Amino acid sequence: MSEKDLSNLFDLSGRVAVVTGGTGIQGTRITRRLAAYGADVAVIDLDQNETQALADDIKNEYGVNAIGVACDVSEPEAVDAMVSRVIDELGGIHILHNNAASKTDNPADFFVPFEDFDFAVWRDIMSVNIDGMFLVAQAVGKRMIEQGTGGSIIQTAS
Repeated sequence: MSEKDLSNLFDLSGRVAVVTGGTGIQGTRITRRLAAYGADVAVIDLDQNETQALADDIKNEYGVNAIGVACDVSEPEAVDAMVSRVIDELGGIHILHNNAASKTDNPADFFVPFEDFDFAVWRDIMSVNIDGMFLVAQAVGKRMIEQGTGGSIIQTAS
């Protein structure tokens, strides 16, 4: 069965999807797949130029609405502003794929032996990988309830 044959099973037309970590290896594939099935997409990541470039590519390739929003998911105010912008520009949120993850600004710090792992590095990583997931799910979940349409929240963890 071809991908085209399966597309009707996953029709997301009229839905808005938010993908954190949207410009990463997994995030890029996730945003493109959601758009391929008709969802309007908000690409969320740290760099505004990268998020907007991917959103522009998605709009051109799939013919859906797409926006890029820079957001540090470990900052509650930034998360609230991101959610508000997505709703203002795309009309709601029906799907959240929480996919943002960090290995710190210095990957060498991430790969030290466990017994030497610095707690400050641990907290920096967890502020994105755990706290960020919580903050985004909470903010989006509230809006999904307010919309009265429900939605789906998918959490990627490793």
